[in-house]
Amino acid sequence: MKLYSFDKSFKRLRKQKNLTQESFCPAFEEKTGISVTVTTVRNWEQGRSIPHLNEDRKSTRLNS
Repeated sequence: MKLYSFDKSFKRLRKQKNLTQESFCPAFEEKTGISVTVTTVRNWEQGRSIPHLNEDRKSTRLNS
């Protein structure tokens, strides 16, 4: 059982901001200085991987 479902929460928040996976990447880099690829975003949303702690903390800035 997953206690925290990053994949679903992340996708929901991205869509609330009206960002595609493609448009999320430059927006994320602009806010955090961290470059991510569309493949990385897909992996996050499909539960294949999660961001490293530093990336995760910075991604919360994008949602504010």
